Order: sequence, then structure tokens, then C-alpha cells
Amino acid sequence: MRFRRTWPASEVTGKIVEALVGRLTTAPARNRPSNLEAYDLCVRARALGLQTAVTAKEAIFLLNRAIELDPEYAEAHRWLALNLWLGWEFWDEPMDPNRATALAEAQRAVELDPNDAGNRWVLGVILGHESRWAESDSEFDAAHKLDPNHADAWAMQAELTTEKGRPAEAIEQVRKALRLNPHPPGWYYWMLGQAQYAIGDYESAAQTLRRPETYRTTSRRLLAASLAQLGRSEEARWEAKMFMISNPHFTIRHWSASQPFPAEDVRRHIVEGYRMAGLPNDLRWRAPEYSELNALRIIIRESDSSSWGDQPIGFHGRGSTGTGYYPAILSHLVRPKGKVTVPRR
Repeated sequence: MRFRRTWPASEVTGKIVEALVGRLTTAPARNRPSNLEAYDLCVRARALGLQTAVTAKEAIFLLNRAIELDPEYAEAHRWLALNLWLGWEFWDEPMDPNRATALAEAQRAVELDPNDAGNRWVLGVILGHESRWAESDSEFDAAHKLDPNHADAWAMQAELTTEKGRPAEAIEQVRKALRLNPHPPGWYYWMLGQAQYAIGDYESAAQTLRRPETYRTTSRRLLAASLAQLGRSEEARWEAKMFMISNPHFTIRHWSASQPFPAEDVRRHIVEGYRMAGLPNDLRWRAPEYSELNALRIIIRESDSSSWGDQPIGFHGRGSTGTGYYPAILSHLVRPKGKVTVPRR
């Protein structure tokens, strides 16, 4: 005799309500763009975030112009805040004035439109990285209350959840985001790979971080760390060197100092992986064969160079524009001077 599981009516009802809440109630007043060109610029900038330093600079340029055209356009302030924050914390842009400006822009976005869940989660993540945890949690709570199905909010909250020392919960948050948005931007997989690394599931982390949506972006340093922890040292050092071509000023020291990490053991764990992969502790490490100038002089020798990964050169996943990807293209093609054995994948 076959038995079929019967779902309790209350559980089914709960799932339906969870999916529909926020869609059946009267929508609150929202901030809308008043200038069509500003809207177009903002749409173009959305696709550029959380990828590379170069794409962030492009986004900032577009968003500053959008705000010039429409100073009260809340979404433009939100994305400007996020890209300014990413610049100083991850991509070696000056902390002053970018740190203060990022926070001010995020607060301005919420002031202009407090009913936009996107504005709330951006302010939440920036406050978290200022170690203002209670305020950060409050903003994420507001985002989830406004829109329980806002996938970006769940995915980005996972980053802070990992840093708080709860990677299993973070994995569930990203999984929820992926259910809500099955065709996400690549940074969802960055957040998932970081949580998988933090929990010690290095094999899953490596698989996640090699997905074409996130491969060759900033998440590559976590891929290098995951491979190092798996004992695949040759592959780890290759990925670390490729990462450094696109991020020549990265140092473990700066990265560690800029991260909040209430859970110090998670910070130490990630730093350990970076060191095992051969990433530089400070700027005294500099391999001249991987300098930007030398990279520009490289002549493509391998006719099958575009077969690295699963996508064409410069591909950065959903939303790519085809512009501003020179560091990524170089990391795809560059070979240092001398004989190099490319690790098999």
C-alpha cells in the first residue's frame, strides 16, 4: 500500500499567505522618478552593481547624473549609496568621503521613500558594516515587513548573518532568495558561497563560486580560499593571481580591517583561506608579471582562451552590458611571463 503525505491545511494556508502578503493590500504611496532620462540611467546602473570595481565606477557616474536630473529620485540615491559603500570597503576607493557619503545617500533614499523595501535593505547593510547592529536589524525587519518576498533583501541579509557567525541560517536566507528569484544577479551566489565556506562546506562553496553568474567577479577570492582549504593549492593560487589582476590593490589587512564581523572566528577562518591561497597580506607583495601595464601588453596565444569557464569572455551573468569589463577580460586571458601550467578544472 502506498502512503501519500497529506499537508496540514494550516501549513498550506501559511505558504499561500506568505506568497501573497503585500500584494493584496493597498499599496502605500511611493516615490517615482519625474525624469525619464534619470530613470533610464538608473536602470542601466542597476545591472552594474556588486560585480567589479570598474562596473561600480560606471554605476556611480550614471547615478550621479540621474540625481542631477531628478534630485528626489529615491532609487537612484539607494544604488549610489550601495556602490559608494562597495568602493571604499571592497575596491580600495578612498574611505573619506565615500564612507560618510554612502551612509548619507542611503538615509536620503529612505527619507524620500520609506515604503521601498529596497531602500531599507541597502541602509540596513551599510549600517551593519558600521557595526550599528540594532539599527541594521531594524531596517531589514522593515524591508521584510514591506515586502516579505523581496529576494535582494534576503540575499544581502545573508552576508551579515554569516558575519554574525550563523552561516547555516545565512544559507537558508540565500536559498529563500533563490526561490523568490530563480534568475538572480551573480552576487546571490557570492553570498551563498561565502556562507558555505564559513560553515566548512568547501566543495559546495567552490561549485557555487565557479558558477558563470559570479565567476571572475570579486567573489573569486573566496573561490581561491575554498580551493586552498580543499588542498587544491595549484588551482587556488591560480585563481588568487587572476583575482589580483582585476583587484591589484587588494590586501588581506585592508579587507579584514574594513569588515565588521561580530563573530571573530569567521573573520579568522576567511583570512586563513586567503593566506593559504597566496593572497597578499599587504601591498609589499606585488608580482610585476601581474601588473595592469604588463597585462595590457599580453598577446593572446591560446586560440581556445574563451573556453575558460562556461561563458564568453567578459560575461558577468544576467544584466551584463558588455562595457567596462576590461579587468575581467584580462583576468580571463592574461598569462604571466615564463612557463605556466594552467590547472585543470
